[in-house]
This record gives sequence, structure tokens and C-alpha cells, in this order.
Amino acid sequence: MPLKNYEAHCSYLWGFNSRWRTTLVIGSILLSAGATIAGAWNLDYVAATLAALRGAIIATENAFKFSDESTFYGRAITECERLIQKLKFQTNLPADFDGVLDAFHTLRNQENTAKSPKAPPMKTTE
Repeated sequence: MPLKNYEAHCSYLWGFNSRWRTTLVIGSILLSAGATIAGAWNLDYVAATLAALRGAIIATENAFKFSDESTFYGRAITECERLIQKLKFQTNLPADFDGVLDAFHTLRNQENTAKSPKAPPMKTTE
């Protein structure tokens, strides 16, 4: 079922973006603490180097919107689960199936407009 495949795709990308977001935040905190400690011990060059590395991490966070994408994919997972439940229990008429199909296409189109170049393409089995 393409909807299940898309849910798995969103779960993978949510995990990918969440891990990188967490890694960058923890790295930024550690570098800030290191720069502060190095500055307190009058290690100017070390403090400057750590601060520059933190600046690189901030630039990476701004260039790759891991936080925004993990939020999008988290919501997409919830929407997929809702559509799967609707298919299982609330579809009796062809119009019901069409409504689920339209909602699924809308969800995929939102991903295509919000997708960054780093996201791997989705494998479809349609």
C-alpha cells in the first residue's frame, strides 16, 4: 500500500532530521561551554577556535532546516496514521476513497514543495 510506504518514508526522514538536529544542538552547547571555560582560563586561541566551530554549527543549522523538516515529517506520520485508520474503518462509498486519495496527494505535494535537496527520494511501489 503506497500510504504505508509513505508513512515508513516519513518515519525514516523524521528520525534522520531529529538525530541531526539533536547532534547539532548538543555540539553547539558543548562548544559554547568549552569556549567559555577556555576564556575563563585565558586560553584565547582555544576559546576563539571553539567559538568559530560553534559559528560553523549555527551556519549548518541555518542552511539545513533539520528542525523544520522533523516537525513536518512528524506531522506527516500522524496524518498517514489518520488516513490509514480512515481507510480501514470509515470508507464505505467511492467518494470516501476519493477523499482519502485527495488527502494523500495533498500530503505528498506538501512534502515536494518543502523538501530540501538532502532528502533521499521516496521509493514507490505503485
